[in-house]
Amino acid sequence: MIKSRGRPIKPRNIRRHPQIHQFSPRGRAGRPDEIELKLEEFEAIKLTDFIGLNQKKASKMMGISQQTFSRIIRHARKNIANGLIMGKIIKIQGGHYRISHHPEVALSDNVDSQGPADFGSFRAELDTRPGNAQSKPSYKP
Repeated sequence: MIKSRGRPIKPRNIRRHPQIHQFSPRGRAGRPDEIELKLEEFEAIKLTDFIGLNQKKASKMMGISQQTFSRIIRHARKNIANGLIMGKIIKIQGGHYRISHHPEVALSDNVDSQGPADFGSFRAELDTRPGNAQSKPSYKP
């Protein structure tokens, strides 16, 4: 048995497994290469780029340091860009994670169940939470 060096990797909190597990390019002859997007990378992209949380809040929700979160999001964006530019299949799988039902992680529930079509009302809900600088919702139906 080979001993690993350094500190053990702390599992990252994610709310649930994604509903979609892979994206495939169309219009490319032959079988394209594959690239892996780890589940914690997918969660980091969802929290920052889709929901719009800052890295400090997102890292807290995932139970990791902001520096670790920054590395995860940077790697995720690089993988997604590589897949899109090079026409590779992006598979969402693997990683060091645990499914968490922590109340703070529940913010992502609305996005998972309602999807982008109802994202505006979800965003307005976030903007009117106590402690937010805005007093009125930014979303107007």
